[in-house]
Amino acid sequence: MTSKKKQNIALSLEDIPDTPNTWRLTSAQGVLGTVSQEGDYYLARTGSTLVGGKYKNADDAVEALIAEYNLHHHNA
Repeated sequence: MTSKKKQNIALSLEDIPDTPNTWRLTSAQGVLGTVSQEGDYYLARTGSTLVGGKYKNADDAVEALIAEYNLHHHNA
């Protein structure tokens, strides 16, 4: 069995113009999803699909998007 070396990719969290309290998580491969603050919690979305539930902070929402991306875009 051959093991694959994990590759780190650069991620960027960008403000979305005209959309307050919402950020886009991107990489060189494209958009992973968005994080939005709604009241005291944060939501993570890929497209219009909610990822997980409500998060206490933005970092947890970003981690959920990364996990979702890794789940669906792994290299076999």
